Amino acid sequence: MLKLLTWNICFRHFELKKRITNLCEYIDYLDPDIVCLQEVTQESFLLMQKWFLDKYHIYNSNHVPRQRTPSLYDDDEEKEDFMIKESEFKVRHFLIILSKYPLEQVKKIHFPQTKYHRFLFSGIFFKNNEKYYVCNTHLETFPHHEKMRIAQWKYCLFCAYCNRADHCFIMGDFNILETDVIPWKIPYGFTDVWEEMYPEKDGYTFDSFENYMAKGKYMGRLDRIYVTMKKQNIENIQIIDEQFECENEKKKIGYVSDHFGLFLQIKNEK
Repeated sequence: MLKLLTWNICFRHFELKKRITNLCEYIDYLDPDIVCLQEVTQESFLLMQKWFLDKYHIYNSNHVPRQRTPSLYDDDEEKEDFMIKESEFKVRHFLIILSKYPLEQVKKIHFPQTKYHRFLFSGIFFKNNEKYYVCNTHLETFPHHEKMRIAQWKYCLFCAYCNRADHCFIMGDFNILETDVIPWKIPYGFTDVWEEMYPEKDGYTFDSFENYMAKGKYMGRLDRIYVTMKKQNIENIQIIDEQFECENEKKKIGYVSDHFGLFLQIKNEK
């Protein structure tokens, strides 16, 4: 089974250490193969990178990609030398991809139309002789940027399609509002997984009535996962929120962000 998680972890400093600890516990429990995070800051990255250094290859949109696996280090001192230092950061917040598979052709592709320097962060990996293309993104935020946001949405799908991979995953905070006009039929053979699996459910990943970190009075399915797979290949997709209970540990971990996470499980190929 292939497992994927996307989460906008919120750039705000509010109870940051506690929130990042909760995020790391969720990832430990869910054990995803691919994790796409948005709104990662210098502080949040420095808190989480030690946690994942031995478990994932870490790709940071703010730096030249580096592969990190236990085999890379002979001792803890060498590992410390390899970690990104505080002085290396350049922007307010960025994207990262955690992957159990080494990614190739990692790219940061800026959108032709963008107000706030938004981009697509992507790479490919191979599993069972098949090519997988994974994308992480965070589209324009404000309601009046609807046309720009939809253009970025289409550009994500087009870039993934052009890679000619056997399987494509586009994940992230798309900020698509109920008033945004997107094509009824998604181009290039992509499927909105939540809409395909649970068309009768709202699927809100931003909910100011259920998440006290979410500002305003708004509910929306801002975070999404698009795939080029048929429904029969999808095991499950679920929202990870404060009510998510770790079955084995019989406990709730707690909140992470003003957004909820989205967790996808793909069946093994037969």
